[in-house]
Amino acid sequence: MGVTKHVEQLYTHFLQHKRRKIQNNTDLINDQITSIQKDNETEHHALDSKLKEVELYVQDALIGVNAADQVTEQLLPIFRILIKKLLKHLVNKNPKK
Repeated sequence: MGVTKHVEQLYTHFLQHKRRKIQNNTDLINDQITSIQKDNETEHHALDSKLKEVELYVQDALIGVNAADQVTEQLLPIFRILIKKLLKHLVNKNPKK
């Protein structure tokens, strides 16, 4: 085999080695990108889930506040009557001298 042919073979092997290395690096980079994308999706789903939990908590809190408002509205007239009766009773119990 001549020197030129030997150099061509070495160069071809060198190029094949470099191409394999580049392909391996490309595969590693693609794997990293895929992994990051999966992590981002997982994190996104976790955040969505947490946001839904918070939304439900806020809705429950609003329902509780609305219920408390309704009870307060219903009790206010009763308390007014009771306070009037109590004041009347106290005045009758301790008449002015």
